[in-house]
Parts: sequence; structure tokens; C-alpha cells
Amino acid sequence: MKYISKELSKNYKKIIVIFCISYIGIISFYSSYMYKNTKNQIRSIETFVNYEFLDFQQEIAFLGENPKTFFKEALDESPKPDRTIINLEYQGKNYFYVPRKLIKNRKNSKNQDEDLLKSELLEEILSGFDKMNLSNDIRNYSGYRYKILYKEVNVKGMSPIKLKVIKDMSKEYERLALLSLFSLVWIVLTILIARNITKKFYVKFSNSIEDLDNSTNNINLNSLELKDKELDQKLNFKNEFEEFNLIKRSYIDMVKRLKLQMDSQIDFVNNASHELKTPLFIISGYVDMIKRWGIDDKKIVLEALTSIEEENKNMISLVEKLLFLAKDKELNKNYYEDIDLEEEMKHTVNNLKVLYPDQEIKLYLDKNLHLIFSDKALLNQLILNLLENAIKYGENNLIEVFLTFEDNYIIKIRDHGIGISEENISLIFDKFYRVDKSRSKSMGGHGLGLTIVKDIVDFLKGEIIITSEVGKFTEVKLIIPRG
Repeated sequence: MKYISKELSKNYKKIIVIFCISYIGIISFYSSYMYKNTKNQIRSIETFVNYEFLDFQQEIAFLGENPKTFFKEALDESPKPDRTIINLEYQGKNYFYVPRKLIKNRKNSKNQDEDLLKSELLEEILSGFDKMNLSNDIRNYSGYRYKILYKEVNVKGMSPIKLKVIKDMSKEYERLALLSLFSLVWIVLTILIARNITKKFYVKFSNSIEDLDNSTNNINLNSLELKDKELDQKLNFKNEFEEFNLIKRSYIDMVKRLKLQMDSQIDFVNNASHELKTPLFIISGYVDMIKRWGIDDKKIVLEALTSIEEENKNMISLVEKLLFLAKDKELNKNYYEDIDLEEEMKHTVNNLKVLYPDQEIKLYLDKNLHLIFSDKALLNQLILNLLENAIKYGENNLIEVFLTFEDNYIIKIRDHGIGISEENISLIFDKFYRVDKSRSKSMGGHGLGLTIVKDIVDFLKGEIIITSEVGKFTEVKLIIPRG
């Protein structure tokens, strides 16, 4: 497990190493360039001198030119790099070129003769020169202050000509020292700035982490009931880093999904306990019928067993649907089939008459009926829930059921019981809601029956309309698409 603070410290050290390497690289590059450029300047003089002395013997012997004149012309025509001394020695006499820049500081001396000042400077530079082990290579001389080339030019039949090229490196080293100092200051300053930026970033990052920790600790199931604006204010979605706000949102979405799953599990348990009660009552009713009249009557036993078997299938299908509704909350077309709604309505009504023998239920069927392509189990559950509701609150009065077809199937279920007040009609589909005052004769339950009805209607892409008058009637109108 890594800590951000340690990673930042490690990266800061890497930055220091990178800058140090860059510093060394810059100085090395400039030093290399400086030495290479100096060598090229000295070699250019050497090349020129070699070329000039190819005709030295001819000009001295045949043209009768004075060696002194020849050497002066050669020095005048030679390349003259900045702060470079050129010395030619022939038969014990020295001929030299000394730039004015190298003798300007000597003007304050008593001897103002420029040639003498040049001689003094040359003598000062070359003191101890003969003691050096010299070759044709360019060497350091007098520490690193000068770069010097010593070479003997041999001309056939003549004395050797000694060439000395001396490059004053003081200015180059001054520039190198200045560049080194500037680079060092720049690197140190940059490192300090980087350290300050890293420190500020770490403080902001730490505050953001702390804010994220506090926010996630404040998120619970109760906080999810707040409105979006109230939740945003509570969790403070004004973090400096948008990524942390995204983490908060993701965390909230995760908790919401967990809450949805938990609610789905609770719904399944409540719905199962509510919905499985009716088929169990029906099975219990047929068992009682067999005990009373069917032991010696084979027809009654077969009828009861057939109904029990049918209800058992319905229960299995119902459990599957409850699991499906609790898990997916989406309608699966794979469960659709062609259904004779007339037969299904008759079957449901007959089952309820067995369960509630004292309840009068009349079924009115339209002659112009068609097959419907829908979910059989959900349709049965829908009709059964509405009829049971009508029985519970119909005060044992007549219940009328109408089935018609007008582009879509229309099912009307009318009871003549206690009714529902106008202000409660919009609330009866809410989960666990019960109209206790107006429906004082409630048979119990969890207030889930009409919630499930509304879910099923929505899943079947249908519509439900309820009209009622307290103390007179309640009519439920279902509009179910043909499919």
C-alpha cells in the first residue's frame, strides 16, 4: 500500500536529481563546446602557417625577400582569434602577434612602448616554457589559463621555425563560471519553487481527502431521502478537485443501488407474504371441501385436486414473478402468451366464490372478445388483487365485473361498499398506505395490494382509473392493451 505523501516526496527527489543532471549536462556541454571551439581556432592558425611555409624557401632564396618581412606578412595574414598570441621563432629571433586587449591593462606602467609591452607580456607567458614536455598536441599552460600549441616547422635546407600559438582562456572561464553560477541559482530557485508548489498541492490534496472522508461518513440511508440540493449542501460538492466530487457522486450512486437492492429484498418479502396468502386460502378452502363432502364423492375430489394443482402452479409462477419484479423491475416479453381473458376471468371469479361463499359476484362479458397477448400470471394477479380488495371493503354487497373490448381490453370492477374519499384516491397506490379512517373494516395487510396492482399495470403498459364516493361505491377501471 502506497501513501501519497511518500510518493510526492519520492517524485520531489526525482525532480532534484533531474535538475542536477541537467545542470551537469549544461556545464559539460558548454565546456565541451568551449574547448572544441578553442582547438579549432588554434588548428586554423596551424594550418595557415603550414601552408604559408610551403613557399618559404623559394621566396627567401629566389625572390630575395627578407625573412623578417616574410614573417610579418605571414602574421598579418594569419587568422587572429580573440585573445590569441602567435609567436614565430627563427634563428633565435622572435616574431609575434599580440592582441591589444591583452596589453591594455599594462598601459598604466611607465613603459608605454607597445612593442616592449608585448615583449614583456610574451616573456611573462613563456617563462618556464622550455621546461615543458611539449609536442604537437594542444596543451594546458600555466594551469588552465592558457591553451598552447608548440610546433616546429622544418623547411629543407633551413633552420627549424618554431610556432607557438597561445590562447588566453580567462574570458571563457569567466563565462563558464558565470553560466555555472546562473545555472546553479536557477536550479536551486526552481527546486524551491517546485517544493513550495508540491507542498501547497499536498495540503490541498490532504484537505480534499479529509473532505471526501467526512462526506462519505455523512452519507447514509436517511441522507438519500434528501432532495438533490439539500444533499449537495450537506456533502459540500465544492471540492477543489473535480475528481473527488465524481468519487462522491459515484459513492452516492453506489449507496443508492444498495438501498434499491435492500428495498427490493424487503419488497419481495412483503409482497410474497401478501400475495401468497390468497392462493393458500384457496387451497385451504378446497381441502376443507374435500374433508366435508368429497371423501365419498370422486367428482368433488377431482375438481378440488385440479383446482389445488392449478393454484400450486399459480403460486410457483407468482413466486417467479415476485422475484422477477424485485430484481429487474422490467417487463420481460418472454413471459407473454396468447390468453383467453374471458376464461381467465371466469376461473378467477369461481375460485373467489369458493374462498368467499357468501359473496355475490356477477360477471358481465362482451360478445366481441379477442385473445390478448400478455403475461398470464401478472394478469391473474392483477384481477385477483382488485377483486379481493372489492370483497374486503364491499360490506358483503354485490360486486359487478364488466369485461369489454374497444381497441383495448377494459375491465371494470364495481363494489357497493364504504368507498374512498377524494383526497385519498391519489395516495392509495403508495406503498404501505392504508385509508384507515374511511376503510374501518379493513381485513389487515401491509398496504401493498394496490402498490403491486399499480406496478403490474405499469409493466403491462396499461392504465388504471379509480372513481369512488364515500358510503356508496368504488369503481376500478383497467385499460389493458391487446398486445
